[in-house]
Amino acid sequence: NCSVNSDLKNTDITISWNFVNSIPANFDVYLEDIEARVNIDMRSENQYSVTTSASKMNKLFRIKVSAKEYSDALQFALPNADDIFPYPNPLVVSNDGESVKFKASIGSNIKLKIFDISGAKVTEINANNLSNNYYDWNVKNSNGRSVSSGVYIFVIEVSDGVNSITKKGKFAIVR
Repeated sequence: NCSVNSDLKNTDITISWNFVNSIPANFDVYLEDIEARVNIDMRSENQYSVTTSASKMNKLFRIKVSAKEYSDALQFALPNADDIFPYPNPLVVSNDGESVKFKASIGSNIKLKIFDISGAKVTEINANNLSNNYYDWNVKNSNGRSVSSGVYIFVIEVSDGVNSITKKGKFAIVR
C-alpha cells in the first residue's frame, strides 16, 4: 500500500507512472484507489488524478500485479456479506488436518471469533493480507486442542484496509 497526503485544499493532484513497461507483458498491473474502490489499468493509463477536499487529504492506494489468468483476483477486495460463509457446513471430521474455510478475498485482512453454543470463546484469529480467497481454520481452540462435535457461532470481519464487512453465523462440526 502507498498513501498520498496533502494539506492543499480543493486542488487537483495527479499521480503518474512510467515503470509499467518493465513488468512482463503477461502480467496485468492496476492502481487501486482503495477509498473510491476504483481500479486503474496502469498499462492503458499513465496517470490518475484526485481532487483534494476542503480539509487535509490522506488517500490510500494499492498497486496490484498479477499474471493475466489471475487478474479477476485483482478486482475489489471485499466480497458481499452474503458471500462470506464457512464451508463445508457441517464439517465431518474423519482425520486430523481437516478444516473449515471462511470465504474472504485475496489481500484482505480478517478478524475471526468463534464461540461454542454456550457463548464461550473458542478462538480468536487475526490474519492479514490473505494469499487465498478464504481463511482456513484448523478446528482447534486457542490452546491448540481439537474442538469437539457441536454447533459453533462465528463473527468474521473482512477488511481491505479502508472498508470492512462483518458477518455472523453458525456452523457445525461432526466427529
